[in-house]
Amino acid sequence: MGVPKFFRWAAERYPSIITPFKDSPPPVDNLYLDINGIIHNCTHPNDIDATRRSPTEKEMIQAMFTYLEKLFNAIQPRKYFLLAVDGVAPRAKMNQQRQRRYRAGYEMMIAREEALAMGEEVPEEKDVFDSNCITPGTPFMVRVSTEFQYFITMKLATDPAWQNCQVIFSGHDCPGEGEHKIVDFVRRRKMQPGYDPNETHCMYGLDADLVMLSLATHEPHFVLLREVVTFGPGSRKERERQEEDEAKGIVKDKAFHKADEFVLLHIGLFRDYLQLEVRECMTRAGAVADFDFERVIDDFVFMCFFIGNDFLPTLPTVGINDGSMPVMLHLYCAHVLSKNKYLTNNGIIDWRNAELWMNEVGKLEFETLRRRQQEEAEFQKHRARRDPTHEVDTTNAMPITSILEFKQRYYGEKHGFAGGWDANSDDMRKLREHYVEGLMWVMAYYYQGVPSWKWFFPHYYAPMASDMINLPAIAAGVHFDLGKPFFPHQQLLAVLPPMSYLSMPKAYWPLLRSPNSPLAKYLPDHIVIDREGARAPWEGIVLIPFIDERVLVAAYDSVQKNVEPDDAANNVNGPPLRFRFDSNMMPYELDDSMFGPLRNVLVQREVYSFPSIDRFIPQLCPGAFVGTRQLEGFSTMQSKLNLIRPSFEAGVVTIFGRPTKSDSLLLNTRDAFSAKSIDPVATLVGKEVLVGFPHYKRARVASVKDVHRSMTASYSKEGTYSGAKEHKNNRDESVAFLKEADTHARFMKSQLGIAVEQVDVLVYVHRFNGMQMTRRGHIERHFASTWTCYPIHLIATKDSIDMKVDSRYEERDRSEDDCAFGARCAYIGPQPKSKRSPVEVYGSCGTVVTAGQHDTTTLQGDHLTVRLKVFQEPLRLPADLTHFAAQRNWTALPQVAVSMDIMPRTLTMICSSLVTSPAFGSREIGLCLKFTGRCLAKVGYAKLVQHSLNPWYMGNRDIFARMEKDTEDIGYHLEKAEKGDFVGNASNNRGGSGTWYFSRDAQDVLREYVTRFRPLIQCIEDGGVNSNSVEPPMFLTGKWRDRDADEVLTEIEGFLLGTGLRETPMITATEEAFPKQLLEQLEASLSEQRDRPFKELTLRQVSRHQLYFPVTRSSGGHLVPLPLPQEQTFRLGSRVVNCRATGSTPFGAPGTIVRLLASGREAEVVYDQPFTGGTRLDGRLQDTRAAITKLSALLVLKPTDAEAEEAATAPTTAVNATEGAAQLRELNLLLHANGIHVDAAAGRAAMTPPSLPPSRSPHTVASHSSGNNTLVPKPRSAATTTEPSPSAAFAGKRSTPASATAHLSSTPSSAAPSAAAAAADVDASMTDTHVSVGHVKLTASPGSGGISVQDLARQLPQRMSPIASAPVNHPPTSTSTTTTTTTTTAGAGAVPASGITIPAPKSVQQQHTVHPVSAAGTAVPASSSSPNPPPQTTPSPAPAKEVNEDAAAVRKARDIHVIPDDFVSGRLRLTYKNTGSVFRNWLDTFTADAVAKTVRKMEEEEAKAPRNVAV
Repeated sequence: MGVPKFFRWAAERYPSIITPFKDSPPPVDNLYLDINGIIHNCTHPNDIDATRRSPTEKEMIQAMFTYLEKLFNAIQPRKYFLLAVDGVAPRAKMNQQRQRRYRAGYEMMIAREEALAMGEEVPEEKDVFDSNCITPGTPFMVRVSTEFQYFITMKLATDPAWQNCQVIFSGHDCPGEGEHKIVDFVRRRKMQPGYDPNETHCMYGLDADLVMLSLATHEPHFVLLREVVTFGPGSRKERERQEEDEAKGIVKDKAFHKADEFVLLHIGLFRDYLQLEVRECMTRAGAVADFDFERVIDDFVFMCFFIGNDFLPTLPTVGINDGSMPVMLHLYCAHVLSKNKYLTNNGIIDWRNAELWMNEVGKLEFETLRRRQQEEAEFQKHRARRDPTHEVDTTNAMPITSILEFKQRYYGEKHGFAGGWDANSDDMRKLREHYVEGLMWVMAYYYQGVPSWKWFFPHYYAPMASDMINLPAIAAGVHFDLGKPFFPHQQLLAVLPPMSYLSMPKAYWPLLRSPNSPLAKYLPDHIVIDREGARAPWEGIVLIPFIDERVLVAAYDSVQKNVEPDDAANNVNGPPLRFRFDSNMMPYELDDSMFGPLRNVLVQREVYSFPSIDRFIPQLCPGAFVGTRQLEGFSTMQSKLNLIRPSFEAGVVTIFGRPTKSDSLLLNTRDAFSAKSIDPVATLVGKEVLVGFPHYKRARVASVKDVHRSMTASYSKEGTYSGAKEHKNNRDESVAFLKEADTHARFMKSQLGIAVEQVDVLVYVHRFNGMQMTRRGHIERHFASTWTCYPIHLIATKDSIDMKVDSRYEERDRSEDDCAFGARCAYIGPQPKSKRSPVEVYGSCGTVVTAGQHDTTTLQGDHLTVRLKVFQEPLRLPADLTHFAAQRNWTALPQVAVSMDIMPRTLTMICSSLVTSPAFGSREIGLCLKFTGRCLAKVGYAKLVQHSLNPWYMGNRDIFARMEKDTEDIGYHLEKAEKGDFVGNASNNRGGSGTWYFSRDAQDVLREYVTRFRPLIQCIEDGGVNSNSVEPPMFLTGKWRDRDADEVLTEIEGFLLGTGLRETPMITATEEAFPKQLLEQLEASLSEQRDRPFKELTLRQVSRHQLYFPVTRSSGGHLVPLPLPQEQTFRLGSRVVNCRATGSTPFGAPGTIVRLLASGREAEVVYDQPFTGGTRLDGRLQDTRAAITKLSALLVLKPTDAEAEEAATAPTTAVNATEGAAQLRELNLLLHANGIHVDAAAGRAAMTPPSLPPSRSPHTVASHSSGNNTLVPKPRSAATTTEPSPSAAFAGKRSTPASATAHLSSTPSSAAPSAAAAAADVDASMTDTHVSVGHVKLTASPGSGGISVQDLARQLPQRMSPIASAPVNHPPTSTSTTTTTTTTTAGAGAVPASGITIPAPKSVQQQHTVHPVSAAGTAVPASSSSPNPPPQTTPSPAPAKEVNEDAAAVRKARDIHVIPDDFVSGRLRLTYKNTGSVFRNWLDTFTADAVAKTVRKMEEEEAKAPRNVAV
């Protein structure tokens, strides 16, 4: 465990040393894992529950495999991968191990007795996991060690990333603690000749002393990896809210994990902070800041020993919580370092200086004790106020009047000295000697290895600092005998309590359980825990007897004749093992009873010895990159050190979600460019820079901005930089800049601990997000399309830093080795014509059989022969999965509200929480389907579809389809920004704006709720209802008028209970996931089809660009993943193939997406076959066939013919009887995809806001089955109709001011209706036959980055028909059997057809549609309209025969499908205030260029096509 709470103290003291880590690890040479933390995490939770049945051993070991895989993939070392399990520990550690295991066994025993007394069902002891079995020598650890070796062999045999390095396994049978075995390996390698001084290291572990161990290696390029640290809610209000939410089920289900998240603690940055603080302390002490910093680091490690470690108790007046660490550091600087003295020298303690420093610490003892007593009294009072049942601890109630009085009590009560405190007594002399021995033992252990296996500190408490005198003389007489470590079974007898007897071989059971055992006096039935001064349960000291080694060994020897041979064989201490992949060795088979045999293994397994050394020298290696030189990927503040002034402040930095209570070291940073405007930094535009000080990442500058101006990069069509454009900010833009600059300044201070006086310049960049390969095989850096904003203070030019470039990010031509014989690949070309296969070959994975030489200049010899695994029949998914994920299963909240004749606000309230007032029991009567504020939703019932930044974006027509996010939206220092914090261009959708959608199941529940509880609905409709305190008498009306409130509430609660919603898990609302019952269907279907036939298909002369090679190897030896060379769309239920050559998921494994995570980068995939390292999704599956996979590793398969046919023919809604209705639905989908809400209440007249265009008559728009009639109307300036009267609005509905209303028509294939027929159609539109009129409301949230609605409505461009329209006085005549024409005669004032076609998705741009042709030989426009058309003037339809004849002569013409490329590409950005002006400017280009170009192209095609017009 090391130093308690040190990890948090370090993060609060030095805020920037810890960063979140998801992707792009630093270039690590060696990865070290302390395995015991992984074993504990994968076998049992932290809490004690006697009723919990443990998982099977195989399940636990599979979880360990998954965890190991996760850690390896996160870092991917290239030289060494060391896995260290705790072996037999030194005797000094065994005392603490004994205390912990006694506490764990005792607490479990008490919990079991209490559960039985309460009548709870308690499993048998053998079915409850005993965490004490995680001790060297137990049968459990023997089996775990065997399986670890199996897993290492399997990964080396199959995974190219593992084959890149040597794997060393130091198991439980290798003596030593895991983390100390790791550091010993580092020390020994460092002292070898030829060692690279810039070798990089990463160590994973949960112990806090890893920081000190890493510092003691004096390796500057060192990072520590651990999980994201979270702490419970701090305030009382937060705790109460969390308890209330959990009681209602308003909590995210833990079975729906998010993607792996880790944090990195940067040891190099810790060194920089420590150096900065020491310099500041020296300056305050009036001394010259000239010192040997490497010796200061050793002194710092030595001082940390006094605040706690695993071998010595803490000094009674020193603790991490009360600020002792900074105090000790300041005393050290003022009284030792300022005199050019040090506490240590090459890892050896200088006792004269140490005694001097300890005496200074001792002078503060009385002050410290008084302050602690006051703080404890306040804590107990506060605790009693919060919990009336809390009993105040009166142990420390007696006031401390002097230090002598305290010493008398301390030594008499704690140490048991008969005479109390006597500085010259034998007891004090022995205590002092033992503590000096302990300090020398620990120092040697940290720097040289175990000095003695037998030594231990024989006391429960430490001496006072002021009593540590005459230390040089005591130290001179200390000598350690190395000895030998215990055998594993001997350690088990020394540390395991009797309650854990099942974890030992049977031969030893009598020694633990018999009252006549020679060890009985060391194994008490009850233990005493001293909790004085302890607030956390684990902080108490377990007072159990120290075991006598001689008695232990004699008892051990007495039962050896009864030990089974297999157990005796495991009772040995052995060496580590080294595993290496060797392609030249003879393959062999490895058997395993748990997971089956491995065949054709090419992995060497051999005994390994750590390199030998005489003595470790704690210094930097010559040539190490420190100071101004640095390695890319390893954080340091040296590049701006001369611009930083340190200061200390409390409560301004937020760490782990809570403000710090103690002082944090703030970096008051000046701007290196001294830029008060954009002039000094304008040359940065278009260049590659480093952003995010002190954790630099590559980026390309897109724009720089100050309060008055901005300079933005321009790019050619080929993507090359072509200059910069200057823009002068208007008033609104200047105000927005000031707000954004203020937000950055605040969050830099709170998240990074970087303080600046003022942010004058903001830099917008495209962040680097990986390497990509061009079609010519050149690997180049790829930058995100989105912008990320950084203050100028966090920017550095590449020229200003002497940085060694990460070889993974060097641009180069792809190596021939990447696609050589045996290289893994996926086929992404067209279906081979020569191979007849019932399924698509696209997405099939295999290997290269023969490779030709690739000439990047001529592209000659660019063909390969590959062997692919191709399934012979497609996998059939359950129909329920397809139906659940389909768009037709989900309806937007506004439409659901309209269909139920209630207001959207009412629907929103009943879908969330409705709680009665306390007078009525605070009872929940809401459905709790969704919670916008917490961004939670019931899986399978509701989901939140976020709006795109650009509502015109038409990347795909599926509103639920997703593209992989190429980068995080904002910088790290803004990740905690709240909804109200202005971040301008730095991000979009920070508030989670979007549209709620409900499934059909949810709609059924909602409809029944609204029908059954109509008085409640009406009460909400009338307004005035507080969802947190609903008064039942308010809705006891109508049919409930004579009902009792309690009776009504009980009825509602009964209904809610019957729906099963309370047991339905909640997930993040922006995620999409299948509910558990559908996963069960999927798994059953996969089990039935597990033996799908396949064959090996050999393709010859395959072009390289038709193959996807997932990895490349950098010049430094790292494997670099490459993204797929094409954009993909991911949907729930998509069939995919894993194309990542590394990782636990097998390469080429097909699967189904069952959950799209909110991050936009990962998905939960259920693969067709179970695999080692897979998960069960926390019980949602039966087999280990699932994994959270990055979207970049997935290749989306093409749908089968049957699936495509089903998607094409499936009814979208009930109103699909006519072709026109289908077109209306298509428009609805397109509008939904862009955050535009569609009110499909056909036939009802909606009130149009005065400022927006009025409705068109249903008789003015012709509907053509062969053309696209989904047109948005002209702007209001072109309309002359009279505004509808308010009486036309819905009854009980309110108009929506911030919306524009357009009207679309869809009529059956018949003549245009008369006025009476139109009225009949309005009534008929409520049926399931067809839709007569639909009202489309265009809405957008102001200030969210979208186009403002008013600008959108007023500035819609007009589109003239590309073919000449018929004369006004000669209306066109339809020649199609499904065409209905309408005259537009309105006198001389009639206008031709106008409007703008909604941009079509890319997937349908090239589709051709047939237009009707007029008698004059011109195509009829898609629709025509007039501001005030008389409904009576409609022509008669042509005879059916004539129409049929004419249909054969119809010409083909392509519809205008214009996509605004600037919006799609992201080149044209819509920001907070410039939306309208940007949109208006774009309209000129849109109408004059894009439309005109398309018209010319169509006219050219018309000129080439033969004319065959019916007369």
